[in-house]
Amino acid sequence: MHMTLQQESETQVSIVFHGCTWLFRDSFEAFGVKHLTYEQEGTTQYARVVETMDVKEVGKIEEVLSGALKFLACRVHGAGSVSGVVKTFVEALRASHEHLHFC
Repeated sequence: MHMTLQQESETQVSIVFHGCTWLFRDSFEAFGVKHLTYEQEGTTQYARVVETMDVKEVGKIEEVLSGALKFLACRVHGAGSVSGVVKTFVEALRASHEHLHFC
């Protein structure tokens, strides 16, 4: 599973899960992670999105990682491009989740 972080504001981040999301569709739905499709090179791609989450609401992502994904290993993209409070949030994720692999 891939997890891409996109800083939306000083205190907000969107998180996109892509890769093998189909297997977790019911779990994602149960935790309110939105469905997204897009076209890439003539193929429909599927993703799941936690949109514009305030990093103070860390419980939301913790629920998705533990409940929906059952601590599945994820490769995390975009962590190097965040700043401020969002960077502190990312560093906390890095410290507390050994199944997240930051690139």
